[in-house]
Amino acid sequence: MNKLFSFLAVFFFMISCSKKNDTPYTPPEPPPVAALADTLPAGWTKIRSLPNESFSDIFVTNSNTGYATGLAGIFKSINGGVSWNKIREEYNLINIAAIGNDRACFVNNFNNLLTTQNGGAVISSTVYNAPGGSVTFEDCFFSDVNTCYAISGRYIWKSFNGGILFDTIYNFQIGQPTASLFFLNNNFGAVLRSDGIYATFTGGTSWNSTLNLANANGGLEFTDQSRGICVLIQNSSGIAEVFRTADAGGSWQSVFQTGSQSGVVSIPDVDFVSAAVGYFSHANRIFKTTDGGSTWAQIVGLGNQTIREIHFTDANHGWACTSDGTVIRFLQ
Repeated sequence: MNKLFSFLAVFFFMISCSKKNDTPYTPPEPPPVAALADTLPAGWTKIRSLPNESFSDIFVTNSNTGYATGLAGIFKSINGGVSWNKIREEYNLINIAAIGNDRACFVNNFNNLLTTQNGGAVISSTVYNAPGGSVTFEDCFFSDVNTCYAISGRYIWKSFNGGILFDTIYNFQIGQPTASLFFLNNNFGAVLRSDGIYATFTGGTSWNSTLNLANANGGLEFTDQSRGICVLIQNSSGIAEVFRTADAGGSWQSVFQTGSQSGVVSIPDVDFVSAAVGYFSHANRIFKTTDGGSTWAQIVGLGNQTIREIHFTDANHGWACTSDGTVIRFLQ
C-alpha cells in the first residue's frame, strides 16, 4: 500500500509539473538610460531651451541680434540669445544667411526663398523656377550687404539687392545634393556638393572642381583665398574627417578624424573666427583648432543631444543649437 501511495504521489506530481503555465511571461523592464553629463568648459553655458522645437540652424550677426530656425518657425533674439521670439510660422527650414541688423535669407528645402530687409518685421516668400522646372534650395550666403548667393542643387543663384530678387548665374548641368555654400568675398567662393568640392574665382559665374568625392556631406569654410577647411561625415561609421587646403583647393590633405559615432545622424558644421582659431561640431561635440586646422581638440560635449549648427561673430562670442531645442553660448 505504501509503495502504491508513493507511486501515485510521484505520478500526480509529474503531471502537475508538466501542465502548461497560462501566465504570460513579462520580461523585466530595461533600466532607464542614464543621461550623459555635459562637458562645458569655461565660457560655455546653456542659456535657452525650447522643448517643443528641434533647431536646424542658428546665425548671429552681432553680440545681440540673431536668428534660429526650428521645426515650424523662425525665431529671433535681440539679447544675445538669452530669449527667443517666433517671428514666422514656417516648416522644413534648413539654413540661414544674415548680415547686419536687417537682412536675412531662410532656406526651407523647397523652391521658395524667404527673405527680410528689416530684421524680420516683414518676411517675404518668393517662388523660383529654372529652365528645367522647379528647384529645391539648399543653402544661401551673404558676401556683402547687397550680394547674396543661393544654391539649388544644379543652379547657383545670385541677388544684387540684398535678397529681394535672385537669378541663376551658373548651371552645374547635373543636380547634386548640396551640403555647404561659402563665399569669402564677391569673387571667391566654394561649395560642397555630394560629388565633391568646387571653387569659383569669378563671383559664381564659373566653377572648378577641386576635390572629387562620393556621397559627401559636411561643412566647408575658407579663412582666406588659399586656406580652407572641409569637414566630411562618413555616415556608415559616424566618423567626421577634417580636410585642409593651403592652395585654394588645388590639393587637400586629411588632418584629423573624430572617434566613431555609429548610428548618429549629424552633419558637421564649421566656423572660423581667424586664420588660426576655428571650430567644428559633430554629433554631440564641438572641436577647436588654434593652428589653422592642423590639430584639433574636443572642448564641448552635450550629453545625449545632437549639435546642429555653430556660429561665431568673433573670438569672444559664439552660439550653437541642438536637436532638442537647446541653445548654448560661448561668452568670454
